[in-house]
Amino acid sequence: MDTAAFRTAVASWWASKRHLSTLLFVLFLAYMPIVSASLRALDCIDPVAGVQYLRSDLRVECGVGEHAVTRALAYTVLVVLGAGFPAGLAWLLGTARNDQLADTSFRATWGFLFDGYRAPTRSLAAVSATAAGTAAR
Repeated sequence: MDTAAFRTAVASWWASKRHLSTLLFVLFLAYMPIVSASLRALDCIDPVAGVQYLRSDLRVECGVGEHAVTRALAYTVLVVLGAGFPAGLAWLLGTARNDQLADTSFRATWGFLFDGYRAPTRSLAAVSATAAGTAAR
């Protein structure tokens, strides 16, 4: 096995940032199921005999034992992924310059996020003579 060629291939793949594109696409697809699962882990019913239970599994007492750890993890996921992922995408695309957006490597990595959008353009609407005449009256 040619290790130098392998290292060159891995370095080229790493420089192309295809791993980021793959990770971002998988995260894009898994975003809603992950956030929904985190919210379900926090959904407790009103107290029954002074004890709250998890709505999705009434055998689990809320805030006790493993559920306390799960609650902490769910809050962390909601802050980092639930709020951070959309904020990060907005920052990435909002700070991208036009030359970056036109760059083929940037488009190959991040293009699926913005290819369907067009920049708004402004143009004056042509007014016909009959419409202008009726508006003047």
